[in-house]
Amino acid sequence: MMDKVFRAIRHKIKRRLLHTTNSFSRVNYKLSDWDKAAFLKIENDLKPSQVCYENSHEDTEITYPFLVGGADLSYFGPNDDCDQAVVCYVIAQYRLAHQIKPEIIYREWKKVDVKFPYLQGSGFFWARESEPIIDIVKEQMLHEPEKTPDYLLIDGNGMFHVRKFGLACKVGTQLNIPTIGVAKSYDCLNSILNGGDYTDEQLILKEHLKDLDIGGHLELKHPSDNEVIGYALKPDFKRFDHVHLHFNYQEPSQKPLYVSVGHKVSLLKAKTVALRTCMFRLPEPIRQADIISRNAVRSLKEDEE
Repeated sequence: MMDKVFRAIRHKIKRRLLHTTNSFSRVNYKLSDWDKAAFLKIENDLKPSQVCYENSHEDTEITYPFLVGGADLSYFGPNDDCDQAVVCYVIAQYRLAHQIKPEIIYREWKKVDVKFPYLQGSGFFWARESEPIIDIVKEQMLHEPEKTPDYLLIDGNGMFHVRKFGLACKVGTQLNIPTIGVAKSYDCLNSILNGGDYTDEQLILKEHLKDLDIGGHLELKHPSDNEVIGYALKPDFKRFDHVHLHFNYQEPSQKPLYVSVGHKVSLLKAKTVALRTCMFRLPEPIRQADIISRNAVRSLKEDEE
């Protein structure tokens, strides 16, 4: 039933976009009240199945060996407002506690049509990227189930979201595997919900981040009820200095990551997994998926020329 609703909304939006004269009009596309209600119904139907565990002392530990997946999309256009992309899914294996560089045991990518426009500020980013990710992960789970990851990392938010249901929540609940949202940018939830200046909110965050220790975290709270829905993290790059030299890699960015629960993990476990898998700023499974998908886009463009 949910798939039928999703297809109906997709067809409705696509039909509107096809009848516009400006190919970039999707940038300014606005969801109708009907669209919003239908998307919210999908979220509300999935939310009862979402699991978010309480933090425990065991969540700072990792049992080896363990598998971590990473998924990301790269777009063909000059910006994310493009209807073609490459989705990539990578699974990394960590056999030992002291292992720095994981073994990539699975990698797959494919060109996909992205069936929804980028709707900035709508909170429905999952409608754009969840379907390609879910499909490519399902293929692995069907054909090579023994490689299904213990944790799936998504380049996007989980519960750190205006309605506490971001891309990682949608993917995790539909796949029913432990899923973690890892975002590179900060969503100004207070400004989105209550109005205000995004710049002011970012400046306040920047002040708080000055006191954030490497390997530590800053709690991120939802403005509606002060529930802690995410952590800002600064990965500990110094322990990998010899790796950075080996890869001839420059000093990595000290910008934080924003980690949140997608499904079937605690926030503390999400932090532990994200920090454990960071060789550079991004967790390695997501970084590898990003590299592969970008290279695939570049190669496909060259083939078309």
